[in-house]
Amino acid sequence: MLLVGPLLSQTDQREPFSFKDDKLGMSLEGFKAKHVDPGEWENEITGVTSGGDSHRPPRGRWKWKPYLNCRESFKGVITQCRYTATVAGTFVGADTVFVEGKLAVIIVTYTTQSSLIPQALVDKFGPPVRVPVSGASNRDLSALRWDNGASVVEFQEHYCGSLEWSKDVTEMLRGSYCDDGDAGDYGLAYIWYVHKSLANLAMARSKEAIEEAKKREASERFSFDRELGMSLREFKSKLNSEDTISGRPPDRACKETAKTITECVYMARVLSGGATANAIFVDNKLAAICITYLDPAMFSRTREPIIMGQRLIDSFGPAEVIPGVGHSGLPGDSHHALHWDDGVSIVEYQEHDCMGENEYEKINKILQKRYCEKAEYGYDGLRSNIIHIHKALSGLLMERWKEAKEDARKKARSDM
Repeated sequence: MLLVGPLLSQTDQREPFSFKDDKLGMSLEGFKAKHVDPGEWENEITGVTSGGDSHRPPRGRWKWKPYLNCRESFKGVITQCRYTATVAGTFVGADTVFVEGKLAVIIVTYTTQSSLIPQALVDKFGPPVRVPVSGASNRDLSALRWDNGASVVEFQEHYCGSLEWSKDVTEMLRGSYCDDGDAGDYGLAYIWYVHKSLANLAMARSKEAIEEAKKREASERFSFDRELGMSLREFKSKLNSEDTISGRPPDRACKETAKTITECVYMARVLSGGATANAIFVDNKLAAICITYLDPAMFSRTREPIIMGQRLIDSFGPAEVIPGVGHSGLPGDSHHALHWDDGVSIVEYQEHDCMGENEYEKINKILQKRYCEKAEYGYDGLRSNIIHIHKALSGLLMERWKEAKEDARKKARSDM
């Protein structure tokens, strides 16, 4: 059992706290210089990893894979890095958040319940404050907290939060733990290192960037970068100038898939991640753009999750809800599509891709305000779709597509 001191704020120590040698407030350049190593060699063929010196690869096809992995968001205002370390013989994951090139937050997580780690925190920082649960549930949980005026360290033997670093840090800065709506995780321990002023700056900058993105999307409204109805030649010219195909010239990215129908596949961006976009032309005019992406929030604990449906509602206004199979109308049931129609074009957001349908089947159902009606298809919870269609041209596209399918059937019969 830890000896926990009385409720007090430790204000005698003004230097920000640090995890190992990573001090809150340090520069991103200094941080990266310290974390060039360690890493490991990964075999390019088998995927097997091996330790060693970054300058001396093993024999065969190997590539050096540093433990440090950084990515930027909001045009470089926020940088998040992840690496692994050992504490008291236990492997831990460390996620860091930098704002304007300065270290604002460190999040250390581990699954092994080691009594040495919380005791090491007491030995390093002194007696903590015990923070009880703020909400109505998880009453058996509590957190240990150290506050030196400039920064905060909080140890949660059982994580309880929202899985959004900004919301969790907001709770921490106001001195609360495990608010209503937070979820407890009895298999994961968290240690938070938070620089007070930099954390507030990071959240303010993130909020500003999100608001700017909302305004930009609202001004674009139904444009989605490329105007529906534009010619195939104009489209290829834009691809050629924008370098969106990762080295493939537009003529190789576009192919005729049926008589009078041409498809052009290119890379797009949704939120801060990559997406696959397919522009479909009929009679050389752009009839539809189908964008498919993996939700980036599914793969990172520290990335700020942004719900795309809400972003589109902010841009286009209230949506018509098109229920799919299994949609009960109850809160939390997400088996539906959001549908906007301005008379000339339609945007539909499908948070869950309907497996088994091709893009033409999806477009046909969008024109009829139907979504994923075949129960045997099921839903893909990782893939989402944003589909933008020109109503008149998409109607013509459906006619041509059905004609192409019938021609293919006739040819198959004649070949037998």
